[in-house]
Amino acid sequence: MNSEKSSPRRIAVPLGARWREFRIQILPVLAFGTALVLAAILWQQAVLPVSPTSRCVPSPTAQAHDPDALVVVPGLEQASHGGTNVAARTGARD
Repeated sequence: MNSEKSSPRRIAVPLGARWREFRIQILPVLAFGTALVLAAILWQQAVLPVSPTSRCVPSPTAQAHDPDALVVVPGLEQASHGGTNVAARTGARD
């Protein structure tokens, strides 16, 4: 008798079965991870509040260590102060 064992031949898995297993096991994890990443990006872009301090940029003629030479960037007021507030447009008062 032959003492060496021959390894059994691998059975080919049909492409349909592989696709089904991918859909059941991997695709939900990928979809959930993608949704989390997109939600985090959306949260950072649209939901997080703007800091109350205005953004300042250094003046082109200012030295790097001179705090008095900062220029305030216009147009950073809050949305509630603009004309897009629904209560302001409809004339609703508290």
